[in-house]
Amino acid sequence: DTWNTEFVAALSNENFAFTNFNFYPNPVKDNLKISNNSVIDSVEILSLLGQKMIAKNVNSLETEISLSELSSGIYFVKVSSLGLEKVLKIVKE
Repeated sequence: DTWNTEFVAALSNENFAFTNFNFYPNPVKDNLKISNNSVIDSVEILSLLGQKMIAKNVNSLETEISLSELSSGIYFVKVSSLGLEKVLKIVKE
């Protein structure tokens, strides 16, 4: 019976990790704001080639990441929450 409970908990995490996820602005000039209803564990900014440009441990429901050091272009943002990851594409002006 324990197994069933753990299975249901795992499924609910998957459904709710990013239910109220939000990020703005996109395109971004300096600061990217990210918010979520579940704790954001970490955020990584990756180049199109997959190189890690910025990594930040967050442990909060919202964060702001300065992208002012990055050159203009397209980047991937990898957000981790509840052991799951969400990847978005942003444009840096």
